[in-house]
Amino acid sequence: MYYFHRRHSQFTGLEYLLVASWILIISSFPTYWYQKEENGLKMRFNYKQIEYEDKDGMVWQGEFPNAESRELSVYRAAFAFDIIGFMILSITICLVSISFFPCKLAPWLSSITKYFPIGALVFCIVSVVIFAGALKEARHKDCVKIHEYCDDKMFDFIVQDYNGLSQHPIHGWAFLIIATIFLTCSTISSIAISDYTK
Repeated sequence: MYYFHRRHSQFTGLEYLLVASWILIISSFPTYWYQKEENGLKMRFNYKQIEYEDKDGMVWQGEFPNAESRELSVYRAAFAFDIIGFMILSITICLVSISFFPCKLAPWLSSITKYFPIGALVFCIVSVVIFAGALKEARHKDCVKIHEYCDDKMFDFIVQDYNGLSQHPIHGWAFLIIATIFLTCSTISSIAISDYTK
């Protein structure tokens, strides 16, 4: 029992960070990642649909008008890397939890456990970067397929107020950003401090 408490004390901070990241990533799955508001109509986007809200507060959902739009591809790509990061993180939490018990992990498994959070962190960073870096260009290319002229400023990642238009990332992306920060801290902790062989 003393051994368990000593191990639990050693890894409590790491485990909390990993579980917090896990919860935040799960929270990003069903929520919307981006919002656009124009002429009193709000549109919220995620990897599968658009949610509309008019100025009277009426809300309804609909599919993307074009299933082959580049914008939708960006959402799906970011979500796919988010899913992979979540899967790696789930395995990491299982391995770290096993190390709480009074048994030694094999050296090779200990090494995997120590560096496994890197995988989750990398995929989450890629998800964040894809979404923030590729969304503007994707939306602009979708526009030029339909219209002769598309004002580049209308597709900036964050628009405060441009001719009545405002747009910015919302909950889903914010959850992933915070999860990535927590994952960074837990990865550093796992590599620099944690020892799974004792």
